[in-house]
Amino acid sequence: MSFGFSMSAPYRFRLNNDFYSKAPVFDDKGKELGTVLNSALEKWNNGRFPSEPGEHRDLNIFETRTVFMDNGYDPPLRVRVPVDLTVSLLVQRQLYYGPVPVPHISGFLDQLSGKVITNAFTVGLLDPEEVDQNWLKIGTEAEAPVEPVIRFVGLVGWHDE
Repeated sequence: MSFGFSMSAPYRFRLNNDFYSKAPVFDDKGKELGTVLNSALEKWNNGRFPSEPGEHRDLNIFETRTVFMDNGYDPPLRVRVPVDLTVSLLVQRQLYYGPVPVPHISGFLDQLSGKVITNAFTVGLLDPEEVDQNWLKIGTEAEAPVEPVIRFVGLVGWHDE
């Protein structure tokens, strides 16, 4: 994630290095919307940004591109000013192939073929670290040892404090 910032107003403005992780953002009615970083990560984690591999530029972090921030000064010089905030994403894909835990299954076992005929099963939880460390990394689904039956999509965003 890289953040875009634009401001043009007849006020003093001081932008701190950690504005994206510390400075609160407000809507036009004064309601606090959160910080740039937390809001962008939440939107990514909720699947509301494009997840296709590639570069995605100048996406709105909030409902509208123009939001409001304090100008970075203490009172009496502090005022809320309009700013345009965007995020650009570089999305990469890593495919994994591995066993999915199935703790409960209801159905019939075909003794001749060894296959299960089912109309209900429960899939267990996947540990992302287990997947990353122990599953087979593949470049395409065609590289899987056996054609995948179930496909899961997970979104990972790295955040260094």
